[in-house]
Amino acid sequence: MGFFNFGKSKEPLYNQRAAEKKQQQVAVPKAVKAVARTAAAAPARPERVDEQIAYGIDYLDERMNELTQAEAGIAEYVHKMNETYAASAR
Repeated sequence: MGFFNFGKSKEPLYNQRAAEKKQQQVAVPKAVKAVARTAAAAPARPERVDEQIAYGIDYLDERMNELTQAEAGIAEYVHKMNETYAASAR
């Protein structure tokens, strides 16, 4: 047990991501239908380009989620440290 254990999972990030993806798979069919509708209305474009764009968007979304989670964790640690030092200064 580390010094800063605030109830966070100690599971590796790739295991956490696998659990998140299982939850997201329920919403995927609706998104696929929406993409199919917009693709039919869009001008003809090579399918490979669409796949690359979709992959890039997914990649950026995952990285932004990781960054947001890391930022929230850091903010929580800083808050807890401030509380600790404020309590000991009294």
